[in-house]
Amino acid sequence: MAFRRFDKFQIFAKFKTAFVRGYKMEVKIEKPDEKRLKELKVENWPIWSKEVSRFDWYYGETEMCYILEGRVIVELPNGEKIEIKAGDLVTFPKGLSCVWDIKEPIRKHYTFLED
Repeated sequence: MAFRRFDKFQIFAKFKTAFVRGYKMEVKIEKPDEKRLKELKVENWPIWSKEVSRFDWYYGETEMCYILEGRVIVELPNGEKIEIKAGDLVTFPKGLSCVWDIKEPIRKHYTFLED
């Protein structure tokens, strides 16, 4: 899968970085336009949904997802909390452990990326 390269300013403007266990893990959050969603072929990705709940999660692979509906607070091991909601395109790095605290029922398209 091809990715567009961003200059340093764009990366700073679009992505959130957390430091977990002494090293940098980036949870990337974008507000994509229709062109970006079409480039990624998001409409062809599977859909996952889940009711309001709270659970631990581990990413064994890098996952990219586009939130269709709902709202979740993702709690990172360093205590940082990230709110993700409808319209967000999010990339979770391989190896990340976190807690998903779903505040409003969630529906998302998702895919796994090669590292």
